Amino acid sequence: MKNGAQRYISHIRLYNRKHYEADLNHATLIIDGDAAAGTDIGVISSAEADLAVGLFETGGTVLTIGKKLNKVRITKAGTPFSICGVFFFGYMDEFPDASLVATQSSQYLQYSNNLHHAQVAITNQLGKFPVETSHTYANGVEFWQLEFADGQSHWVEQIRLVNRADCCQDRVNKLYVYFDTAADQDPYQSAQQLVLPLPSLKGRVE
Repeated sequence: MKNGAQRYISHIRLYNRKHYEADLNHATLIIDGDAAAGTDIGVISSAEADLAVGLFETGGTVLTIGKKLNKVRITKAGTPFSICGVFFFGYMDEFPDASLVATQSSQYLQYSNNLHHAQVAITNQLGKFPVETSHTYANGVEFWQLEFADGQSHWVEQIRLVNRADCCQDRVNKLYVYFDTAADQDPYQSAQQLVLPLPSLKGRVE
């Protein structure tokens, strides 16, 4: 990783040069510089990727990793070797709710137990009763906003939204999502808006 951080890697798919696969047989995979724990990668497959199915799902040799890491090195003594392609597959880390600050444009106050404040959306335990959900009034253009507590920018690969299941799922159809400075502009004038068409959002967004 360029920033020195570790990421969880489930497996690696490795492609070697066609007809020269044997050059990489029994090379050693070293993770984060720990040569003593190096792993023999075995015999390299000559299977080609089936582009009709998908480059990331077929062909090559799959190496199981199953750990967080920052750096991978493949070494072999006594012979040159070539690598045509390497794909890393991992799972995203979830930012803990303590590192996030949620706000919203207004707060629905029908109930006195404060179930509808903005932070509920990131601290809620799904399936819990009574239903807890962030909830605004309908005073024109409403918003829900999320910021990093440290005020810094962070790499975000995916945002997963979970809709309420008890009623009113259509209220979040056709959301508008804005990032950074665009979030401070009028939603209908910003050139950076990203429209999410969710015409039939029900229950959860998976």
